[in-house]
Amino acid sequence: MDDWENNPNWKELPNPEVGDIVHLKLADAFEYLVKAVVVAVSDEEISAEIEALFDWHTKEQLTGGDKVNLVGKQASFKHDFIQNVIKEPRPNQRDEF
Repeated sequence: MDDWENNPNWKELPNPEVGDIVHLKLADAFEYLVKAVVVAVSDEEISAEIEALFDWHTKEQLTGGDKVNLVGKQASFKHDFIQNVIKEPRPNQRDEF
């Protein structure tokens, strides 16, 4: 997909792993926040299954329009397109006080 927006601060994010949630920004005439679950990671790119689309500014979930057809599909993208990484809790991780 050619419309992913680059994040100049991507190197400051945690490294995504399989199972983590990533946020991407998709921009055409409208700006979308794409929520996706990582299914594969390589040095070159990441593959993730798209779970939902939101309006970038209001964060309201979108349920109509052409881009909603992306939900449930897999997308591949370079690391520098990731806007945010939400780490999946791993077994053996404990809450720290």
